Amino acid sequence: MFFTFIIFFLIIDYSIEQKCNRERIHTWNAEQRLICDLLDNYQVKWGRPVRNMTEDVEVRFGLQLIHISDLDEKNQVLITNQWQIYEWDDEALTWDPEDYDNLMDIRLPIKRIWQPDVTLYNYADTRLEEKREVLATVYHNGTVFWKPMSIFKSTCQIDIRRFPYDSQKCSMKFGSWTYDSSKVNLRFYRDIQKFDLNSYVKSNEWTIVGNSASLN
Repeated sequence: MFFTFIIFFLIIDYSIEQKCNRERIHTWNAEQRLICDLLDNYQVKWGRPVRNMTEDVEVRFGLQLIHISDLDEKNQVLITNQWQIYEWDDEALTWDPEDYDNLMDIRLPIKRIWQPDVTLYNYADTRLEEKREVLATVYHNGTVFWKPMSIFKSTCQIDIRRFPYDSQKCSMKFGSWTYDSSKVNLRFYRDIQKFDLNSYVKSNEWTIVGNSASLN
């Protein structure tokens, strides 16, 4: 399962690997106890977070476009700043809020838990700049929300025959690198089938005249 996001243009560690010292548990607050209880028992960060291996993991995925840094006509490369939006359910990260002073959510280092291997397929540079160490928000029912930042360099077939009044159509293809849809089922985050442009900073050179996304 792949997502393809299309933009139309018009010219004008934090990481905790050690076990918790439970001899000092009486000095901890509820959040510290909960984090230690979850991570001490979390042994499956390399395996999909389901107990029934015949089930898939539904990953809700979206993109929030922040800025178009460059559209390199010569090298046919689009450079964008984006927030990636991920949401999935992890059956090993649930708790009863009543046992932890009614805590409904916590933050965990993403390196300590399973994360989807969603990748940009039509990348133009292997040195993708992704800030993937950002903390994940975990809710008591096991829902994980994660929003890392990335600078993507993607290929784009550019036609400059009508320069300087040209318009361009660029696509970005995302998908799991190793899992098929029977294992990791990619869906749209909140059923939004386009870029989120609420935080978009306008480009001085290009104007977005439309955008859409599709499942393939």
